[in-house]
Amino acid sequence: MALAYVDLSRDAMAASPPDVIHCCEVLERALKLLQEDGASNLAPDLLSQIDETLEEITPCCVLELLALPIDEKHKSKRQEGLQGARNILWSVGRGGIATVGGGFSREAFMNEAFLRMTSAEQMDFFSKTPNSIPPEWFEIYSVALAHIAQAIASKRPQFIMIADDLFEQLQKFNIASQYPYENEMDLVLERALCSLLVGDISNCRMWLGIDNESWPYRDPKIIEFVVNNSSIDEENDLLPGLCKLLESWLVSEVFPRSRDTRGMQFRLGDYYDDPKVLSYLERMEGGGASHLAAAAAIAKLGAQATAVLGTVKSSALQAFSKVFPLIEQLDRSDKENTSDDLEKSLEMLAPQNVTGDAINDSRNAALKIISAGALFALFAVIGLKCLPRKKSLPAIRSEHGSVAVVDSVGGPAADEEPLEIPRMDAKLAEDIVRKWQSIKSKALGPEHSAAVLQEVLDGNMLKVWTDRATEIVRHDWFWVYTLSDVTIDSVTVSVDGQRATVEATIEEVGQLTDVADPKNNDSYDTKYTTRYEMAYKKSGGWRITEGAVLKS
Repeated sequence: MALAYVDLSRDAMAASPPDVIHCCEVLERALKLLQEDGASNLAPDLLSQIDETLEEITPCCVLELLALPIDEKHKSKRQEGLQGARNILWSVGRGGIATVGGGFSREAFMNEAFLRMTSAEQMDFFSKTPNSIPPEWFEIYSVALAHIAQAIASKRPQFIMIADDLFEQLQKFNIASQYPYENEMDLVLERALCSLLVGDISNCRMWLGIDNESWPYRDPKIIEFVVNNSSIDEENDLLPGLCKLLESWLVSEVFPRSRDTRGMQFRLGDYYDDPKVLSYLERMEGGGASHLAAAAAIAKLGAQATAVLGTVKSSALQAFSKVFPLIEQLDRSDKENTSDDLEKSLEMLAPQNVTGDAINDSRNAALKIISAGALFALFAVIGLKCLPRKKSLPAIRSEHGSVAVVDSVGGPAADEEPLEIPRMDAKLAEDIVRKWQSIKSKALGPEHSAAVLQEVLDGNMLKVWTDRATEIVRHDWFWVYTLSDVTIDSVTVSVDGQRATVEATIEEVGQLTDVADPKNNDSYDTKYTTRYEMAYKKSGGWRITEGAVLKS
């Protein structure tokens, strides 16, 4: 049965373009079948090959799930993609998965994933990232832009203030030295335009150094752009140029980075004359009147010369690209990486020669699984004949409903409560392994408390150790275990976040006591590596379902 699923995965990868989502689904079924019904000892090499292939193609599968249309029909699949992105990005480099599979660096995968998320989804991802994972500069910058996109899309300027705070954090902690503009602007453009978006024109001019030629971050190219797009007929009226700078920045840098704002139409008056925006500006501390007056002036400009997203004068965009040529490059990169061109992200899966650290072609990996599986075909068939036949094999799918968006975005995206799964990482894995060792001592120790096994075990693992505990009682024996050390070697999490494979190295001392016949007393002091299969259940949390000693 597992080989049949592997054959389906090969067909999926041979399609044009490769159907990575279906390939992952059927390989997940094969892996589940071998792990749960094969008790980890049926065709172990085949199981390992499937596991390795899944690790390589899962990132591309997650990107394809995220790239699906944003509608009710694909809602559950996109939720699987969002959860898969969390599993990958919240594990990389923190004792879990060492590197992102599929040839991605963490930064590259996050950028690709964010391009396929809405601005609200990016904000939700950032807000729910565990505190144990410090954000990197590119993540803070991307999420700040997502806040700006969401602020304009939902007419909620409070998100602008959050974005400005994030830019300020980048400045304070000197993370901006790694900023892709090589610190030429030191984020002054971003902070200036955040000020303009809340009607604070004086602060905008201050950040750009318009009225202060000695300002260390003053960029003559920006000043030239503002002046060239302003009407200097009136006394020093640079507001039209500032608005054009804002429009060009939104078009070139902000909106293309989120799916919900990419290609969205935008008018100055729609934002600055919106009742929610005006109400917020009125409440702003220290000079609400000036903010409202600025908003009214900008809205008036918008009425005089409509600025629609996607139809900004090409001359203005060309001039803007001369000021910041990298923005044109980023915009081009964004367009090349839209969901319509996902195949480029999957080029690594096509037959090709790769060098250096690039991964092996996953299509060949699927074929390699078939080759490895052939060696175990007879053994697998014989073994499967001994297994009870099931009525149907359920598909691997996420139990997640809609991911709740941060409160400021407007509450959960659906009426039902999403399933909150504690993220499996090295810390949680170690806690579960230590808990298991402690409960093992109680179940097989002098107290013979076998009932506690269900607190950490489930499935076949629970059955095996319950039988073992019963046998210990029948012989009038007991064990005393002393755990010396636990080291988590690896953690691999499934796409839906509800299963994990954990390999750990354990140092343990065990002493057997035979109450009836002390001659049978025994002891050992050993170090061994073991693999645990873990699964999450809504009613009981994470449980160990399978276990096998790999080497001792």
